[in-house]
Amino acid sequence: RKISARLAAFLLMASVAGCEEQILHDLDELRANEVQIALSRANIASGKNRQGKSWSVSVGREDAGRAL
Repeated sequence: RKISARLAAFLLMASVAGCEEQILHDLDELRANEVQIALSRANIASGKNRQGKSWSVSVGREDAGRAL
């Protein structure tokens, strides 16, 4: 089974400690999903993390400027 390039990039990015930068926080899950879709359309890999009742979105440090 093939892994998509975007998923592979995210997994690589997630495996290297300290290489992610949180760009948004205190989001509801719907908004976090919308942000991830927008980032994906811009070819930016992202991750979504639950923080209690809210969500945050992170990207690789090299993409943080473009993501904002």
